[in-house]
Amino acid sequence: MNFNEASEVHVLVDACKEPYAACVFVRSEVEGESKVRFLYARNRVASLKSLSIPRLEFMACCIGARLVNSVIVAIDASGIKVTLWSDSTVSLWWIKEYGDWPVFVVNRVKEIRELTGCYSW
Repeated sequence: MNFNEASEVHVLVDACKEPYAACVFVRSEVEGESKVRFLYARNRVASLKSLSIPRLEFMACCIGARLVNSVIVAIDASGIKVTLWSDSTVSLWWIKEYGDWPVFVVNRVKEIRELTGCYSW
């Protein structure tokens, strides 16, 4: 796969009652035509301990951040535009804002911000 300055990486994250997942797509312009290719995905099943849907959505954001970081390193494309997508307003608020949150949230917010600091959510 060829990467150029017009290439973009898109990461989609989502969760439901038990599983949560992230997948990576690369969008490229090839001869004036847009091409989108699936690159990698990761999923997990929630632990036996019951977690709320917002927390599962947040865990999806966390594995999405880890996934995109490893993909960018693997394809050596540090200058490529990256956009991460989540339908969870709670997760996006935790990532974008600062507050007095439980340790669970604080630790993951810190990791997500370190891994995706310059990328758009």
